[in-house]
Amino acid sequence: MNLTRSARRVTPRWRFTAAAVSAAALIALAGCSATGGTAAPSASGSDASGPVTPVSLTLGMAAPSAGQPCVFYAMESGIYKKLGLDLTISPQGSNEPALAAAGSLVIGANTITQSYPPLQAGRKVVHVLAQTTGNPSDAVTVKADSDYKTLQDLSGQTVGVVGTSGYSYAGALLYSRYVVSKGGKAFNIVVQPDQNTLTANLVNGKIAAAVFPPVFGAQISQGILKQILSAKSDLSLKLNGKGTINSTFWGLDSTISQNATAVTRLVAGCRIADELMSKQTSKQIATVLAKNPNFAPSVIPTDQLVTQVQESYVGFEPTNQGYINEKDWNTSYSSWIKIGINPGTPYKEGDPNFSYKAAVDMSYWNKATASVNAYLKENSK
Repeated sequence: MNLTRSARRVTPRWRFTAAAVSAAALIALAGCSATGGTAAPSASGSDASGPVTPVSLTLGMAAPSAGQPCVFYAMESGIYKKLGLDLTISPQGSNEPALAAAGSLVIGANTITQSYPPLQAGRKVVHVLAQTTGNPSDAVTVKADSDYKTLQDLSGQTVGVVGTSGYSYAGALLYSRYVVSKGGKAFNIVVQPDQNTLTANLVNGKIAAAVFPPVFGAQISQGILKQILSAKSDLSLKLNGKGTINSTFWGLDSTISQNATAVTRLVAGCRIADELMSKQTSKQIATVLAKNPNFAPSVIPTDQLVTQVQESYVGFEPTNQGYINEKDWNTSYSSWIKIGINPGTPYKEGDPNFSYKAAVDMSYWNKATASVNAYLKENSK
């Protein structure tokens, strides 16, 4: 496996892991107050370099992942400290998207598709940064002592995913259809509430395979599990496509705007981290991540952490430091509609709740530019 790569070009933009969230759950949570942010008096103006007053922010996510490394890289590199952001990561499992959509968390790190149920329900949630593109969530993992060696071997078997509104479910649907097209039987897709449950059921044999990001490094090192299909394989890329927006930062518009300074610094740190990581190997990125307790050698062997970065982040990096443009937003929405990731009420083309204007806010990206440029200039000497 080649762990080196050339630096990708980033053009300055001057012009420019979870269960489905039900409407009932969103309504029930709507009255909760947001936690973990320091309100800013105004969302206007640039967050420029120089002395800053520190602010705090809690970022929600289902579980820490090396496939979404920008915040961890920025934390362990001292980027957020220099930007004046005291960032706390709050793992919330499958409840996280509902908490973010209700404003109980200021903002969350989720896949773009996990925002679709609250958008469909009329919640005013907005996306402020893209973390990854493509589908790194469709690696296929099985027990090491199983007879499953290829995707076709899983014909008619029980396959686990997490959530019905995410890329894990989408990947399983596409793989199942592919197996059927080759004369096999459809997968029995079972939805797991979270990553820990998925892992446990895979290890104990209750499911034959998991379609999920390559987060099983510890179990692979122990000889318990093995990956039989990479998310970067030719088949995976052919079925899932490339370039669609994957994970983003999103949350309730009103709550994010009340914490504009903190969110702007969150975005700035990830933009800086993206730029720095674009010039580094998987091993160099993993070395920084390993300083974080979630990725320490005692939690995941360093060689497996390198593999996870290589398999779930390198090649899936966001374009243009995470800027979300209208074309990519619309293309991504159309792609996931065609896959049919919502087993309930289908999403519709032209739904105004899913328009770029309604669901994307790049003002925080734009306000972060001064800080990003100043940091990169100062630290390039």
